[in-house]
This record gives sequence, C-alpha cells and structure tokens, in this order.
Amino acid sequence: MGNQEISKVIFKIVETITGIPRQHYVAASRKRKYVIARCLYINLMSIYSNLTEHEIAGKAKRERTTVIYMQNLHSDLMCVDKAYQQMFYACSDKYISMTVKDKTLSVDALKLAEKLDSLEKEINTLRNVLNNFKVTKTRVLNEQTTIAD
Repeated sequence: MGNQEISKVIFKIVETITGIPRQHYVAASRKRKYVIARCLYINLMSIYSNLTEHEIAGKAKRERTTVIYMQNLHSDLMCVDKAYQQMFYACSDKYISMTVKDKTLSVDALKLAEKLDSLEKEINTLRNVLNNFKVTKTRVLNEQTTIAD
C-alpha cells in the first residue's frame, strides 16, 4: 500500500472513530475535538507510513513543527487521557485489521492495554503487601531484640 493510500485509509479511520469529518480536523481550529482528531491522524501516519514529518505535515495541511508538537502531545495524552488512549488503540487496531493479510497476526491492542493496566495494578498491590510484610518483620525483630536485652 502506497503512502497516498495509507493517508486516505487513516483519514477515513479517524473520521469513523471520532465522528469528525476530515475537513474539520484539517481546518485551522484549536477546538479540542479537532486537535485530538488531528493528533490521531498525525501519529498514525508517523507509525504506519514511511513519510517524513514534512510530508505528513503537508497531508495534514500543517507545518512540520505542528507534527512534532502533535507527537509530543500524543505521548502526554497516552499517559493521562484514557479516552484518547482508547481512540488511538481503536484506530490502530482498525488500520491493522484492514491491512494485515493474515488475520491471525492481528492483535487487539485495546485488550492488551487493559490487561497491562490490570497487571500493573496487581504488581502495585503485591509491592504494598511486600512492603507491609517488611515493616511487620522489622517490628517483630525489634521487639525480640528489646525483650532479649
């Protein structure tokens, strides 16, 4: 698939997932919903095409610095905004499912992200249990030392 086709597919996917027509999110607007859609498009293009930042900027009708800004914004949003994260994974999954020839290779990234979140919570819980155990063990040892003296 050529870069022109990739761009068309990604524009359509972002439009489908966000419900925002392409002409709105490539227009000069700073409304959050348009910025989010633009951010999705630019970052998906960065991942799935071999275009340079300058070429991606041309497709999004922006400057190259906007592409860099959107890449940084994407990193921030992936850390703090669950809704953005879900939209990004949905777009990415849709693109992969449309382009991967062997459907058995397709992975549901959203399910993987949810599993990763649950495993991270479990790790934190286990760390807390371990820390409490260490504190309790230290207290018992201190009490035994005090009694022995």
